[in-house]
Amino acid sequence: MLRSRLSKKVWRAVHLTSYGVYVMASIHFVVAGTDAGALSRAAVIGSLGLVVFFLVYVAVGPGRAASVSGAR
Repeated sequence: MLRSRLSKKVWRAVHLTSYGVYVMASIHFVVAGTDAGALSRAAVIGSLGLVVFFLVYVAVGPGRAASVSGAR
């Protein structure tokens, strides 16, 4: 709903900022103290691992290689 009211530039900035906020919140959760249990920490670390994996996959994955080689 909000996206239709924002310019493309502002929406992209908000979208990209969310990645940094996610990483900072996750790191804070893992190192903040003893309130979080081991299962919660494992879930956050697993989530971070998946996010990093998919970011790398999007950056250098098969779709990226096909689009780069097809541009020649």
